[in-house]
Order: sequence, then C-alpha cells, then structure tokens
Amino acid sequence: MWIKAGPARGKTPPNCLVKQTPPLPKFSHGPTRPAYFHQANDSQIKIGVLLQFASTSKKEACTFTPLRQFRWSRKVHQLHEKHGEVVILSPDAVSCNGDPKYVHDIYVKNMPKSKYYENFRFHGEVNMFAELDNAQHLRYKKMIQGLYSKTAVFNPKNTTRNNIVENVRELVNQVYLTSVSGEKPDLLNAESKLNPHGKGHQVGSGSWFHPSQKKTGLGIDVHSLFASLAMDVVSAFELGPHNGTRLLQNPHHRSILVPHRMVSAMVAWTTQMPRFWSWAAGPAVRSSHRRWSAGSWVSMSDNLIAGHDTTSIQLTYLCYELSRPVHHDIQQRLRTEIRAEFGNPRSLAECIDDFERVDKLPYLEALFQENLRVHASTPGAEPRVTSAAYDVVINGKTVTLPPGTGISCQPYSMHRDEKVFAQPETWDPERWLQNKEESLDEYNRRIKEMQHYMMPFGKGIRMCIGLNIAVIEIKLAMVNLYWRYQSELCSDWCDITPAEKSGVIHTGTEFARGSSDESMMSKVDSYIMRPYHDECWLEWSEV
Repeated sequence: MWIKAGPARGKTPPNCLVKQTPPLPKFSHGPTRPAYFHQANDSQIKIGVLLQFASTSKKEACTFTPLRQFRWSRKVHQLHEKHGEVVILSPDAVSCNGDPKYVHDIYVKNMPKSKYYENFRFHGEVNMFAELDNAQHLRYKKMIQGLYSKTAVFNPKNTTRNNIVENVRELVNQVYLTSVSGEKPDLLNAESKLNPHGKGHQVGSGSWFHPSQKKTGLGIDVHSLFASLAMDVVSAFELGPHNGTRLLQNPHHRSILVPHRMVSAMVAWTTQMPRFWSWAAGPAVRSSHRRWSAGSWVSMSDNLIAGHDTTSIQLTYLCYELSRPVHHDIQQRLRTEIRAEFGNPRSLAECIDDFERVDKLPYLEALFQENLRVHASTPGAEPRVTSAAYDVVINGKTVTLPPGTGISCQPYSMHRDEKVFAQPETWDPERWLQNKEESLDEYNRRIKEMQHYMMPFGKGIRMCIGLNIAVIEIKLAMVNLYWRYQSELCSDWCDITPAEKSGVIHTGTEFARGSSDESMMSKVDSYIMRPYHDECWLEWSEV
C-alpha cells in the first residue's frame, strides 16, 4: 500500500510516496529489537522507510532512502563498525561485511538480483545489467562475453587493441598541446558556467592562461579529459571505430558529458542517454537508427555509461594521488619502473603499445589495486535477494534469514576492513608489495587474503563485463603519461596541501567546503563515486 508522505524526522522529500513497511521478519533468534534500530533512532533517521518516487512513464519507480542519496555508504559502514558483520537495514534487508564467505555466497553463488536494478532500465527496456532473471542474464552474457575476454582485447588482430592504443596516443598529444606547451589552453573547462564549483567560477574566465603570465605548464581538467578518453574508447568498441565519439580531438564536444556529471548517476541512466545517443551517432548510425530495436540501443547505452564513468574516475584519482606533494616519490618510482622497462621516450609520436609488458609492471599494479580499494568507482552495495533460507551470524548467534530477504555487501566497507587493511583510509600502494620481512609464500598468502575482500568490479558471473578493457586502458594511459611527463596540482585551482600536513581524502559533501586540494577532491557518497567538484586540475611538464 502506498500513502502520501508527510513531514517526517527522516526529512522525506516532498511529493513522494512512502511504502508502509511490513512487520519485522521473525528470524530464528526471535523478534528481539536489534541494536541497529536504536542507532537509527538516535540519528533521527527513518532507515526502515523506503521511498518510491513516482515515474512519469509508468507506475514502477525507483526505490531510495534519504541516506542513499547523500551518505548511505558511510552510514552503513559506521553501523558495521559499531554492531558487527551483519546489520539490519530495514525490516526486510540486511548488510553483510567482514567475512568473504558472504561475498562468495551472495555474488559468486549468484543470489538473484533485487528489484533495485529496475532503476537501471531505459524507458522500460531491460539491459544485461538490469536483468533480474539469472538464466536470462546468462543468455545475454554468453552472446557477447567473448568480445570482452582478455584474449580478445589483447589480440593484435582485434580492432579493440588498436582502438585503445590510438586513443591513448591522442590523450598524450592533448596533454602536450593543452598543458605542456600551452598551445591550446583548456579554456572550455575553465569557463564552464555549468559547474558552480568549477575553476571558472573561482578564478575568472581567462587571466590564468594569458601568454604574458605563463606559456607552458598550464593546467588541464583531467576529470573531463579522462571521461573523453573513456567515452571515445567504449563508443568505438560498441559502435565500431568509425562511429565512435571523437571527444579527445574535439574538446568543444565534451560538453555533452557535463549534464551527465551534474545529475545523480542513476537519474542519468534514463534522462541523459537518449539525448547523448542522438548527438553522438554519426550520419550512418542515425539513418539506420529507426531499424534498430529498442533493446539493441538500450544494451549499448548500458555499456557506454558503465564503461566511461568508472574508468575516468579511476584515472582521475590515480593522477591526483600521484600529483600530491606527499606522493611525489611514488610518482618518480612509477616513472623509474616504466623507463627501466621501455627506455626513455625519444619523440612525441612514440607510444608504448605493448599490452603484455604493461600489464605485468608490478609497481603499476600496486598503484592500481590501491586506487581501486580506496577510491572504488562504485562503492555502493549491490543488493541481492535470498532465494532460500540463509544463515548469518549476529553477535555470535546463527540467525536464519527467510527467503525474499534483501542482502548485500558493499565495496566501501569490504575495502576498509581493518583486520586486513591497516590504516584503511590511507592510500598506500606499498601494502600490495612484498615486505622485506616476509617470504614469498607469506606475501602470496597475504595478497590472496586481501583479494578476497576486494570487489571493485563486483564478484561472480555478474561482475563487470568490461573489466579487461578498463584495466588495460587505465594502465596504458598511466604508462604513457608518466613515461613522458610529470604532473603537479594547479596552484590557481586549490590551496596545495604540504606533504607534512597531508591527510586522507574523505567521502561526503561536508568535507568539500574548503579550498585545499584534499577538500576539492572529496568524494560524493553515491552509487557511483565522483569528485564533489567534478574536476581535477593538474599541470603537466616534460621530464
């Protein structure tokens, strides 16, 4: 039954429908009021109430809570820290954390997806990510998984490999033209009036790049740049090399990505993609578009968004971390590893294109894993539903969850388990390398344990299908950039935090109110993470 929402302590948004929640399930340990609800009452938040926003196209709508939009991941994490591995999120949903057994049972054994994923449909059409039925999802996946395999991506005869290489080559060229030489300043992003938090609103619309003041080493918004790289790669992969976007070569076209970043990630799935599709398609695509079924473009749109957002976020935070004064030695160590493997660059036209050697660089791998851990692109939970009775342990007692109970793990919490990751909020690539005090066997066991807690791409058969494309795209971009250039934070964008005063990069809008780089790079707590200020300005120079 749905009723009109009135004023509530949980600050229910206006004009919403509130679902009256059923009684608390009678678990095997009895109807004892869990400690979680005391915590919820203390914080004046009605976590047990699900909000259903009315849809303009059909009665089926998105389910949210007030917390999910602003501080859901952190709140759930705090509850785990206080109450243990299993906490009750609502009368019919629990969150599990701290034991890889739950990850294995929920995701590797593939419990059914919850109706939450209906939020990711496009105009009622189901894509592979939003498909709830496991058997149907498997049929979808079998049709295309061969294209996404590591063997296919690395195959020199496959256009995918050349697509990634050529776009990374263009990325390096754009960094040179925009930042290193200053021939084509990043005026578009500096002047952006669509981003109220952006550089243009802070320092004006032009004086920062005037030739009389500075000719080289200009800043560039790498968040926009990497989003362009990712979209160019994934659109060419999905639509064919001649029908993909050319955002790297045409900066004035990058504005198509701004509206997508300015709205919440889930709203963008349904509101922005139709307009993007019309804009991005070439003449040949547009002329044949009417002959395509809705399901065809929905599936490709699904992959376009998933492939560009998460990849650009990882590249942005990797380069940001390396550009912080406290991590300059880490940047130099990466460059040393790259040049030891590939020698010094001889000309701008050169591009490292050896996927196999790039993929095996140990220090780069350590950086990549640590960035995935601390700055997971999708830190939020992936909810599933128990199809049969399932046992969890609460305060040392076995509790049986009835069929139909929502259950999930969230990467944000799994990646911050203190018994596995010491000082979990600290970005420390060294944790992924062998210590002098440990044997190779001890190191391998430690890495294996850490990987059991890592789920940046999901787990099981439903994990990110574009994993192999994203990983090598990120690694190849990092290798080519830091093989040739060094990066620093833009002092006209932020107050640069000295190494001796550096802290951690927090999640939450309340940390984004200052002018320091750490404040500017605070992360939005949402299903898909992003920098709160939607930009990251770095200066690049040859070295």
